[in-house]
Amino acid sequence: MEYMQMGVLPDDHGKARKIRIKAPLYALINGELYQKGFTTPWLKCVDQAKGMEALQEAHAGQEGAHEGARALTGKVLRMGIYWPTVHQDAVGLTKKCEEC
Repeated sequence: MEYMQMGVLPDDHGKARKIRIKAPLYALINGELYQKGFTTPWLKCVDQAKGMEALQEAHAGQEGAHEGARALTGKVLRMGIYWPTVHQDAVGLTKKCEEC
């Protein structure tokens, strides 16, 4: 995020290269970080805690259908949110669900 805001890269050459390669996939919009999505124009980047709330709501909430991990991941991405471990978290949630 520091690179997106101020153009500052880490001293480590490998980390700096990785950031430069991935940076075009992200944008700061009104001070919030978004990632370019495949199914939606922009996905809002959230922390894992907020992402897990969205997963739980999508899986077992009012509109939840206790879907599998792949369908659950797609549903959350269509909601317009993203975090790096979205699919792994969906797999973990569906494995722990007692109703599934």
